[in-house]
Amino acid sequence: SLNAAAHALGGGGGAIGAEEEGADQEASLKKFRMFRAKVLRYDPSLGDDRLGVHHDGSLLTFLVALNDSSSYSGGGTRFESLGRAVRYDAGRMCVHPGIVRHGGATVESGVRWVLAAWIDVRGTVEYDRLMCEEGD
Repeated sequence: SLNAAAHALGGGGGAIGAEEEGADQEASLKKFRMFRAKVLRYDPSLGDDRLGVHHDGSLLTFLVALNDSSSYSGGGTRFESLGRAVRYDAGRMCVHPGIVRHGGATVESGVRWVLAAWIDVRGTVEYDRLMCEEGD
């Protein structure tokens, strides 16, 4: 329910009216912000065939496949804890906590396109993310 969602996001709890419930949920969701989004291209012919294992300075990381996995070989999102890469087709999304160590698995041929976006909580400063972005 909206009450449960608002409570889980820090918006309080208890029985409230529909109007107050909507306001609480909106206030809770405003705590979050997308601080960056970019399109990633993994293209072995250009030397951009992988991304090393790392963690993001975000609350959540969203990765949306922009092309089908049949258009390239290899690739996918490699999760260190799984010891393997996860592949998904265009329009499919992989969401994980930013602290999870992951990387872009090596694309052997073809080109892989991914939309990456990161969400955090307003008012927080992730110093590791800021240092990582200095080179971008």
